[in-house]
Amino acid sequence: MVLPKKFNHTGLALKKIKDLVTFNALLFQVAIFGRKFQETLGKLRYFVVGAGAIGCELLKNFAMLGISSAGGEIIVTDMDLIERSNLNRQFLFRPHDVQKPKSAAAARVRA
Repeated sequence: MVLPKKFNHTGLALKKIKDLVTFNALLFQVAIFGRKFQETLGKLRYFVVGAGAIGCELLKNFAMLGISSAGGEIIVTDMDLIERSNLNRQFLFRPHDVQKPKSAAAARVRA
């Protein structure tokens, strides 16, 4: 199994707990596709139009793959406001987000 550079034979040498979480979540992906591929995913830049049902799912998948997690950028745009009826199918939003722009609420949720 290929281990990220931050892992050595004496144990974890990670600086932040967030690094540890990212390390564990992406360990198998790095083992299968390699570190260079994961670094490429982390540096990608995307412009996502729409943060509704499909946009929420897309953003979740981006986060699970580590896309734009290492210097990359995801720009989210959506002109719609969050309605109470969105809460049951658009999991990025919470009751306190009602009547706020979807793009702002989606951008606030980060891995």
